[in-house]
Amino acid sequence: GGKYRKDSVDADSLLTRELYQKQQQERVRVAFKEGKRREVLVKAKTRLAEPAQWDVPCKAEFYDGAYGVVRGCTPSVMRCARIVRDGFGSEEEMGDMVMITEKAMQNLFHQGGTTSLAPASSLDRLGPKGSLLYLYFLNKIKLQLLYDFGLGEIYDSGALLTRLKADPPHDEWDMEPNHVYWNPHVDKANIPTYDYSALLYLNTLGEDYEGGEFAFLDDDADRVIQPRAGRLLLFPSGPENLHQVREVTKGTRYVLAMWFTCAKQHQYVDD
Repeated sequence: GGKYRKDSVDADSLLTRELYQKQQQERVRVAFKEGKRREVLVKAKTRLAEPAQWDVPCKAEFYDGAYGVVRGCTPSVMRCARIVRDGFGSEEEMGDMVMITEKAMQNLFHQGGTTSLAPASSLDRLGPKGSLLYLYFLNKIKLQLLYDFGLGEIYDSGALLTRLKADPPHDEWDMEPNHVYWNPHVDKANIPTYDYSALLYLNTLGEDYEGGEFAFLDDDADRVIQPRAGRLLLFPSGPENLHQVREVTKGTRYVLAMWFTCAKQHQYVDD
């Protein structure tokens, strides 16, 4: 395996992880608290005609760690923005992806309400159409990142199809009953190769499920994006974007999550 992965045990990776985890804990300590102002940035019912964008100050020193700044790519030298656009996937495409994901997840282990599938290593499970849809959106999202953030290059750092169920079955496939998936976190603190995060929502809050909001935890407020089928959310993976997914209280929520790295030598390779 390469450096800076979840399972890397070389000295650089271990040191980086420790440092990043400390900074994550500090962000959580400051920003994760009761009684904060809640601001809904985009509602599930709203269909944006134009992309919505919010620039946030970069935590530049965080990106200096690990493999350092990559010119023309690292968020701290480009821009740290949160960008939401609707209709990135059509209703038909999103509906198909939900059905294909559901079928692919049969007889897969789950952790309480969470079931995740790495599409890159599950093309057989996804079938011909599912594989095409995944690869199509992987490339479409990468291009969108290049345009939105003005990047020259970007590399894969992993992807997950994730299903969150309000009432998960207590069956022999449950690896970790009562698994808590709503902990606040910084993507790059957990996997240092992550520079940009992308979430493509496959179904809609209020129609297909309750709860399951996405929230950026800023010092002054929790800023909420409500999922909607075909909605794409892009943001840099550093501590300026501490976030959490709220618990799904009814129904089932589906998302395709992808992460991208500026470091060509640390890109995702399916072992």
